[in-house]
Order: sequence, then C-alpha cells, then structure tokens
Amino acid sequence: MEAVDGAQRLNCSASEVHVMVDGAIRHGTEMQVEANYVDTHGQSGIGFGITKLLGFDLLPRIKRINKVKLYRPTVGQTDLCPGLAPALTRPIRCDRIAEQYDQMVKYATAIRVGTASTEAILRRFMKANAAHPTYQVMIEVGRAQKTIFLAATYTAGHSNER
Repeated sequence: MEAVDGAQRLNCSASEVHVMVDGAIRHGTEMQVEANYVDTHGQSGIGFGITKLLGFDLLPRIKRINKVKLYRPTVGQTDLCPGLAPALTRPIRCDRIAEQYDQMVKYATAIRVGTASTEAILRRFMKANAAHPTYQVMIEVGRAQKTIFLAATYTAGHSNER
C-alpha cells in the first residue's frame, strides 16, 4: 500500500478478489448476480478471470485508462483496428486456456458450491508463487475478459463515427 496525495492506493490482492467474489455469490438473497461493480482497486486479471468463470461480469471503474493494454483475439490482424494499435499487445493464448479449461471449471465449481473457499483456492495459487498453470490461465481469461469489457464499454455509441 502506498500513499498518494494523502489517500491510499491499493493494488488488488488475492484477499480483495476473494472478498469481492464471495460478496457477489454469497450475498444472502435469492437474487442472481449478473455483474459486480467495483472501483479501480477492485479489478485485476484474476478478478476478471474468476468472475467470468463464475458466470458474472466484473465492471470496474478504471483510472489511467490510457495506460491499459488490450489483447488481440488472434495472431495477425494487426491492422483490424488501427486506432487501437498503440494499446494492443500480444494475442490471447487460447491454446493454454483450452489445456487448463477443465481445471478452471473444477476450481470455479468448488467456489460456487462451497466445497472450497475462494480464499483457500487463491491462497493455494499464491503459495505457488503465481506459477500454478491454472492460475496463469485464469489470468489469461481475465485479460481476454478485460479487453472485451473495455472494447464494449468504450466503443459503445462510437461505431458510426469516422
């Protein structure tokens, strides 16, 4: 945690992600959560990935939007969106997502039905120094989801402009 102009800026940690996820899926009502709004510090790659796997969208406010990197859907297509070229980086690694898909679903199901806590799963991933292959792929899913969120949010209403 660091101080910025008298305020605190937090990096989204595993503990913040687990609290956000648990609040969205175990809120004590019959309501089905479709999306969870969070402030800038409530968004991260793992947050976007795990919420997508759990069936709801993470909708953060993002400060410093001009610094965000977007991921290409496929290899090539570098000239598909020339206005986005400065923000675009590498393609999403769909092959890795496919390899770990069953494991991601297993962890998401354990969280959803309560056989494992979100905190315990994320702690296990963190103890592996974030090198756990399923954790890496959840972050990859998160990168894809964040790109989709940003593209949908910031291009809405601008598709007819030239």
